[in-house]
Amino acid sequence: MKKYRTLNSNNVPKSKLCGYCKLHKITLTVKELKQKECLKKECWHLIKYQNHPYWIEREKTKQKRKERKEHLDNICKMYNLD
Repeated sequence: MKKYRTLNSNNVPKSKLCGYCKLHKITLTVKELKQKECLKKECWHLIKYQNHPYWIEREKTKQKRKERKEHLDNICKMYNLD
């Protein structure tokens, strides 16, 4: 099995890699992504590996949050709580 070099390690399986940093020219694991706060900084150097479970789960969470907000907005409108 081929191992890949990341920011903090040299022997990481491909399945753990969730993105690539164009600035550092290195792959990232989820832990490193959070540690470097790439998403918080909205870093445009980050290339996401969209098929990684982390991104899929993140999209599901965003969708649930959006649906919940819409539901609460509808309830507020029903009872004129604006």
